[in-house]
Amino acid sequence: MRRFLLIAAMVAASILPGNAAYYSGNEIMTKCDDELAFNKGFCLGYFAAVADSWSNSRLVGGPPECLSAAVTVGQIRDVVVKFLRDNPARRHEDTNGLEVRALYLAFCPQ
Repeated sequence: MRRFLLIAAMVAASILPGNAAYYSGNEIMTKCDDELAFNKGFCLGYFAAVADSWSNSRLVGGPPECLSAAVTVGQIRDVVVKFLRDNPARRHEDTNGLEVRALYLAFCPQ
C-alpha cells in the first residue's frame, strides 16, 4: 500500500506544474476537518504520500530511520493535524515541510 501511494504521488508530481508547494497547512486543515468522505480520504492519502516520500528519502542519505513501518496512516494524520492545530501561525507554510517537521518531532529521538 505504501509503495502504491509513493508511486501515485511521484506520478502526480511529474504531471503537475512545477510548484514548490501544492498545499498550505490551511488548505489541508480545511480538507481534514471536512465531513465529506472524499476530503477525509484526500487528507489521509496526502499525509501517507508525504510520509512515504520522507521515509524513503533515507535510501539516498536522508533522515534517520525513525518513522517505523508500524506507524499507521491514522497516527500520521493525528500527529500532523495536532501539529497544525498547535501551530496556527505556521499554517500558511507548505504542508510537506510542516508534516515532516511534525513527524520528526513526534517519532525521532531528540
